[in-house]
Amino acid sequence: MPDQFGRNARVSIGPRGGDLTQIDKLRITFDVTKEKGSTANKAEVTIYNLSEATISRVADADDPILLLEVGYGGELEQLYIGDIGDDPGISTTQEGADRVTKIECESGAKDMQTRTISRSYELGTNQVDVLNDMIKGMSDTIGEIKADIKSKFENGFSFSGLVKDGLDVITKDNDLDWSIDDDEITVLPVDGGSDADIVLLTPSTGLIGRPQKTKEGVNFVALLNPRIKPGRFTDLRSKTVESIVLVEKAFYRGDTHEGDFIVEAESKEV
Repeated sequence: MPDQFGRNARVSIGPRGGDLTQIDKLRITFDVTKEKGSTANKAEVTIYNLSEATISRVADADDPILLLEVGYGGELEQLYIGDIGDDPGISTTQEGADRVTKIECESGAKDMQTRTISRSYELGTNQVDVLNDMIKGMSDTIGEIKADIKSKFENGFSFSGLVKDGLDVITKDNDLDWSIDDDEITVLPVDGGSDADIVLLTPSTGLIGRPQKTKEGVNFVALLNPRIKPGRFTDLRSKTVESIVLVEKAFYRGDTHEGDFIVEAESKEV
């Protein structure tokens, strides 16, 4: 990312596939959790003093989504996109002089809950062909797929139910993880990561404090950077740790006006 000064965030909300309302001049806070695997990534975004007209327009939208971009100065990168929930989804309270609107989201949640498939495959069908059918059935946008599957269903295969459950079966049998992030479905090896560029993280590029060694790997904190994300590698360099790590889980927390603007990551060394 560019020089990490002048924290900034922009929220776009509205109907999926329709015109989104952009909000970038108000105070915005956020808590986002992402992890490598099929658990829906969650976000809670709070906007201060959003107009009643905008609140009503978003609340009445069909299939509403939220897009969160963050960064420094005028250079923003997408951190999160997700479905706005139904209960409560959007709630507004008055806190002193401020009208405070909280929006709760889950990435890919509606697809996970509603998309189904019913299909039978003949003897000897390649498992990767079944996986590809499941992927297409889950998401309209396909991201990185790294699935080196050689095995076949010698006795055929039948499945009827939620696509997410079918994906769980196929990926578990082949030591793969699948996830929906940034509205894209991704499939990666359980112990492997994306081919995206490795993030170099040092004290001069955003590392905060000392990384902590754990039984599972390394936990670290950095200035907010959306490129530090589950399934991607980080080249971590500090006085105590010099290692390339694979991020397994990340917590992003920020406030455009004060306090934290950071990512906390759990990773394993590779």
